[in-house]
Amino acid sequence: MKKLLLTVASVVAWVAIGAYLVAAVRMCNREKEGMKLANIRVVIEDSARMKIVTPAMVRGWLAGAVRPGMDMGRINTSELRQTVLEHLFVSSARVYTNLRGELVVKLTQRRPIARVSLDNGYNFYITDDYFVLPPQSHETVYVPVITGVFTPPFARDFVGEMAPLVQKEKKLPENYIFTSKLINFVKFIEGDDFWRSEIVQICVVGSGREPQIEIVPRSGRHVVAVGAPDDVEKKMDKLLAFYRRALRYEGWESYGRIDIRFEGQVVCTKNGL
Repeated sequence: MKKLLLTVASVVAWVAIGAYLVAAVRMCNREKEGMKLANIRVVIEDSARMKIVTPAMVRGWLAGAVRPGMDMGRINTSELRQTVLEHLFVSSARVYTNLRGELVVKLTQRRPIARVSLDNGYNFYITDDYFVLPPQSHETVYVPVITGVFTPPFARDFVGEMAPLVQKEKKLPENYIFTSKLINFVKFIEGDDFWRSEIVQICVVGSGREPQIEIVPRSGRHVVAVGAPDDVEKKMDKLLAFYRRALRYEGWESYGRIDIRFEGQVVCTKNGL
């Protein structure tokens, strides 16, 4: 009997809470219907990291749909959210109104992990979720630069997600495979505190079946030959061990080229030779 009473009490309590929430929402909606939009507040939650998207840009995107002084009850926050998400530099967005007469837009930006600037005219950012985005004139994002020559699996003016381009292919194109491996290499670099601060440039070299990569570190005056972007964790661990065991004694300026392409070997060429 006691258990039954507790169950009934719990059900009654949840029904009461639900009724209260419904009544509160209706009351808020009624209050908003008589209010005018006083302000559009834009919050870019990761603006400390980068400023590719600015509040002024977001207000410009919404200018045709909302304006201060319009009835709050006419604002469709779902449609406005979709308008914000249509801009590919935006990763996520929340749009809502409050009883202070504000339309609030909170968003996060996509995170570029590399700037690609190739000799054949390709110039774009690649993000950690495989989106290709154009450079922005108002903001420089400090990420490793990929230079050299290779042909990505899209046109020079392409903007958007890379993966759907080949979903209907029976066999992945070689340039798509190489580009994916290159992005994974950069993601590995970005995920490591030391390498993220140390590597400033990635060069794509060679004209064989699969291009090779070289990296330019911030410290010293050497280039590191990585080879194909495979087994990158093993190769970079080998390079880090060499840095710790050899360069700390011989000096960062000792070598002009360090080759980590071959398993179990680090081949070095001294500066001046």
